[in-house]
Amino acid sequence: MTQRRSHRIAYIEGWDELDAKKLVGAVTDDFVFDDPMDPEHITKKSLPDYMKRWDARVKALGGTGD
Repeated sequence: MTQRRSHRIAYIEGWDELDAKKLVGAVTDDFVFDDPMDPEHITKKSLPDYMKRWDARVKALGGTGD
């Protein structure tokens, strides 16, 4: 398996499992994620905190995250 494919799998699994360590390990240092509902861009450093907010947001909307 290529390194790129390994990173893609880890990225997807990180979101699916809400595993910040796996997700952060799959992104580059210059990673930027734009969530229109969040006031600031999400960076590699802020990604673990964002994931906590994301989980809370999903639950507040009645979702389970499954």
